Amino acid sequence: MKFCAALLGSLLLTGSTSAFQTSRGPSAFARHVKPLQAVIDYTENAQRDVYTMDEWASGNGVQKANGFQLTSDNGWDYYAMTTADIPAGTPVLYVPTSMILSAQRISDELGSSLQQAEQFLSSNEAGNQLPLFRLMVKILVEYEKGTQSTFYPWLNSLPRFFANGVSMTGESNKELSERHGVMSPQI
Repeated sequence: MKFCAALLGSLLLTGSTSAFQTSRGPSAFARHVKPLQAVIDYTENAQRDVYTMDEWASGNGVQKANGFQLTSDNGWDYYAMTTADIPAGTPVLYVPTSMILSAQRISDELGSSLQQAEQFLSSNEAGNQLPLFRLMVKILVEYEKGTQSTFYPWLNSLPRFFANGVSMTGESNKELSERHGVMSPQI
């Protein structure tokens, strides 16, 4: 991840325009999904706006089985559940192709703007990471757009706080070690 961040940072510094601009205007991909205006709060304790995302998804063609709903017991963690019996093997959610973020569609949308970075990755034995790199860049593009992003409701529904070992800070690791004698790996 540090490698990708360094690569992206170097690409941002080499050009005089945004690394995420395209010369073609809105893609067919972006034109099929309707935007929603609002403000994103990125702080760790920000409330997730999952229900607006659910409305946005439904408004853009996502179909749900009868009884399917997003639920939270505490306002922080959300999960899908159903209030109806659904036979095994029954689809519970349909997401239209126009809303799916795929590496190929992102490559088509961003065109040659990623060519230099992709060549660099490929020449450094990281070509197998190109699909993940494209997805990372697309998400950064959408974050850069802020509330103007077509995917704003989805981005605003994502968690900002993670309570697992991977997301622990150095201070968290130190406290865990001191309080419980547990040594966690340094990442």
